[in-house]
Amino acid sequence: MTTGTMEDINARLKEILELVDDPNLPMDEILALYEEAVRLGAQAGDAIEANISDAAARDAAAAVLETAEAAEA
Repeated sequence: MTTGTMEDINARLKEILELVDDPNLPMDEILALYEEAVRLGAQAGDAIEANISDAAARDAAAAVLETAEAAEA
């Protein structure tokens, strides 16, 4: 996976949130989306640790947490 901008990461995490809200989504697809969200979260974390403190970084981190909570539900 290539590294995207914080805006790209945030946008994809929001897409993942919408997808996992579908009650008809098969569990294997939910798991794949969760794993993608975790990878995106790691990218966002790396960006934050590199001292990127823009609003998109905070939004991406929040979206990671929401995705994890939705996947656990």
